[in-house]
Amino acid sequence: MTNSHGPLAGVRVIEAGSMYAAPTAGRMLRDFGAEVIKVEDPTSGDFARQWQPAHEGMAIGFARLNSGKRSVGLDLRRTEGRDILKRLVAGADVFIENFRPGRMEAWGMSYDELKATNPGLVMTRVSGFGQTGPYRERPGFGTVAETASGTRRRPLPRSASP
Repeated sequence: MTNSHGPLAGVRVIEAGSMYAAPTAGRMLRDFGAEVIKVEDPTSGDFARQWQPAHEGMAIGFARLNSGKRSVGLDLRRTEGRDILKRLVAGADVFIENFRPGRMEAWGMSYDELKATNPGLVMTRVSGFGQTGPYRERPGFGTVAETASGTRRRPLPRSASP
């Protein structure tokens, strides 16, 4: 189901992201009218499918983040799956991914390689510690980066013990 009424009507987004941040970005674009195609592992799907609480077998958080999106299962460990993803991205306006830094390059899908077939492509890369810098290789999603940076710190009253 796509929302053909909105400022992003006619915009196609390919979202190869799991958990929270990348799917949230895709959901926001979908809410404004974009068509979003979510790429998932064909055997396990997005990790967020396992979140609790669930209703009738569907994780509520997953449903909230992904409603209105279309979904395709691609095994990106295989050349055939990566070739299909490249074709999808070639016909898209936006590509969102949240693999570890260097993964897209190892698969032959760096921004430069993708824009060679789609010069107008907007690519968004979401990772716990950024694409460059000393911690780029570390795995992590939002809560890990928040904790490491101190933004997740919860102030306690002076009388409370840590």
